[in-house]
Amino acid sequence: MGIRISLTSISASDIAEVCKSTKGRFSDYASGRGARGIMVAYLDSSVVLLYILKGDLAIRHALACETILSSELLEIECRRVLQRCRLVGELSDITYVTAVKRLDALLAGISLLALSSPVKKRAMDAFPVVIKTFDALHLATAIIFSEKHLSETILIFSYDEAMNRCASVLGFAVPLA
Repeated sequence: MGIRISLTSISASDIAEVCKSTKGRFSDYASGRGARGIMVAYLDSSVVLLYILKGDLAIRHALACETILSSELLEIECRRVLQRCRLVGELSDITYVTAVKRLDALLAGISLLALSSPVKKRAMDAFPVVIKTFDALHLATAIIFSEKHLSETILIFSYDEAMNRCASVLGFAVPLA
């Protein structure tokens, strides 16, 4: 029982064009400005992987933000999923290379934050709802970032229901919930 992967024809230049054409324009959040100033998109691997593997374009809303960031965990999760898909036959060698190129092009525009000691410590603390370990690490990263950037509005982009629920309770905007 594998996932259906359909690598659509999206190139690195297509990614750059989407980034360029949507920069600063996300209508639901006042053209690049949120309630607390500049909008910052925090990407979860679910959004990145659906874009890379299935061509899901909801990521364009995140790319419209002035700043795009995630935990360094994002790259690890995405590369592991791509490798697993290749090893179980869901990606051929050719589609694997295409997917890796897409990931690399996307990662070039994302600031990856380190899994620092404060992030790991916060991830070990309690959260208002039940979440998995990787979700706790992602949300802890967003929390630590938001504490240092009080004038910025953090938008959590994820398709994970539990992560979106927790992010919402923590006060983050969750556009894909």
